[in-house]
Amino acid sequence: MNSGQMEAEVLRDSILHLAGELDLTPVGYPLPNADAEKSHRRSLYFECFPEPNGQSQFAEIFDAPNPTECYRRTQTIVPQQALALTNSRLSNEPSHALAQRLAEKLAHANDSYGTDFITAAYEQVLTRRPTDEELAACRDFLLKQSKAAKGDDSARASLIRVLLNHNDFVTVR
Repeated sequence: MNSGQMEAEVLRDSILHLAGELDLTPVGYPLPNADAEKSHRRSLYFECFPEPNGQSQFAEIFDAPNPTECYRRTQTIVPQQALALTNSRLSNEPSHALAQRLAEKLAHANDSYGTDFITAAYEQVLTRRPTDEELAACRDFLLKQSKAAKGDDSARASLIRVLLNHNDFVTVR
């Protein structure tokens, strides 16, 4: 299989699943797109139609299916995708939830350099351990973010958002 970008629905559901917030309850009717950012329901339940507002804003940025062309998808890579994964409500709230969950899990560890948190974040988001270079870069990032944001919680959530933008997360191989 050729590598390719994750579909919008899979990406959204993966982010919510990582944070432990994905609602798997079946729904028998389409949900309005206006609720897509507030809801934790699976993406397949949201409306998809050709008229205006026929797709959620997040789905449109990440190449939602085109209902007028038999739901065919185009694959584009544009800067707005990285910005959406960094700044959207959909990525901010789950990244804070995941960072808090990992920090609580590691509360007993002596993690003065953030190594345990970084490793846990890599394993959770990218399903692999960080390389030595990545570990050093992440330590520097956490240190700078802690000073700028005046807190470890925001810095950890920022690191999670960086990992959500990582090629290994948004690419299906």
